Amino acid sequence: MERSTEDENGFTTVPAAVREALNLHAGAVLDWHVMPGGAALVRPKTKSIKDFAGLLRGNASNAAFDSDDMNPWRDR
Repeated sequence: MERSTEDENGFTTVPAAVREALNLHAGAVLDWHVMPGGAALVRPKTKSIKDFAGLLRGNASNAAFDSDDMNPWRDR
């Protein structure tokens, strides 16, 4: 387990072993999630929504559907 200390300004340093394991670099963004039991989950933000652009390319005419079909509470 790695450990860091918060300074008087609320800053901490991510330990070198953690930076290496997560392939972090200067300017890396970390997402913090506080779990109901008080544990914290920290994940590096490695993807941007722009990274998914064009992922579902195809023939748009084949992708047509009625938006009412997406309603899970519709009457069948």
